[in-house]
Amino acid sequence: MKQRLNYILLVGLMMILILNFGCGIVRNPFRDSSKIPFNSDVWKKSDAFERGRMFDSLTDKPIINGLNEAELIKLLGEPDKKKVEEGMSIFLYRIEVGHNTTMPYLGITIDKKEGAFLGALSNGKASILVAE
Repeated sequence: MKQRLNYILLVGLMMILILNFGCGIVRNPFRDSSKIPFNSDVWKKSDAFERGRMFDSLTDKPIINGLNEAELIKLLGEPDKKKVEEGMSIFLYRIEVGHNTTMPYLGITIDKKEGAFLGALSNGKASILVAE
């Protein structure tokens, strides 16, 4: 009887761990979270976690500044979401920076005259990481 109870507890614990890792509630300790240099081809194929590894490299260099919409899409691929704020296009790319971030998107605003810049505009303020 005691052996059966231990077995049931072990199976229950395994199920909880599998569900937590699978649903993203707990960060997967088996994935490498070290920073990597930005690479356009890798970015376009990556999930939010891998994009997060490139975040510092992407934001430290002004490679986005001044790009038009077509150039930005060529560099980063289609955004996960698009919106318009204050007459400017805002591209939102899913990204995971840090543990359990509440700001799951990298925001990039595209001004028709000045081109792209890091940050999503909202009420006259720009934030690089945004909730949506």
